Amino acid sequence: MSDALSRFERIRTQSACVFAVHARLVGSPPWNPLVSFEANVAVLAEDLNRFCDGVCADALDGYVTELPGQSYGGTIDQLADSVCALLTALSARDPQQAGSMCVAIDEPAWRFRFAGRVLFVLVFAPCYPIDNPRHTNSVDSIFVLFQPDEAFTRRLRPGEQVIGEDVRNQIRVAHAIRGLRYDLAITRSACEAHKFVKPLRFGDPVVRWWDRRGGQSSGAG
Repeated sequence: MSDALSRFERIRTQSACVFAVHARLVGSPPWNPLVSFEANVAVLAEDLNRFCDGVCADALDGYVTELPGQSYGGTIDQLADSVCALLTALSARDPQQAGSMCVAIDEPAWRFRFAGRVLFVLVFAPCYPIDNPRHTNSVDSIFVLFQPDEAFTRRLRPGEQVIGEDVRNQIRVAHAIRGLRYDLAITRSACEAHKFVKPLRFGDPVVRWWDRRGGQSSGAG
């Protein structure tokens, strides 16, 4: 088990998501603080490409990478910068050149694509308070979880096109029992990008991380 995946286990084992416990995850190589952001992304892109190749054959549900928390996600603004920089750099290295970060992102049709896969992205960071489902349980790192579409379709019941409302309610109740605020307005948004970086507090506006395109990550190299 990679170091990233090992540390992510503290988040996964305490997750209120009904699918989290049984998910088959792969962890990335360690982030190297002694080299540049771009050099780290080059290594990450190669490894993520291998993950995408094995999604169906190995029934994989997600790929986890870890970035230094205070460097890249000490505040929600830093986090938005870092996620935008990370996805932009990965998209530039997409072997199929889908150009996910070169189009209108705040649209219902938009998806992040890499190596021929549609990937949903969940970001966990130390800047989130304890009652936010994206907090890191005292682990001082950012975790970015890439989930392929296949991880969701495997869990659909016969005849379903999306996760059933009863299952969504079950997840919401499980969060409430643990004292976690689950924002249904964002969860039900037609725009996938709205769900990548959640707001700090319940009811806050959507975090428009994609508007940071053209800038640089707030993190050190």
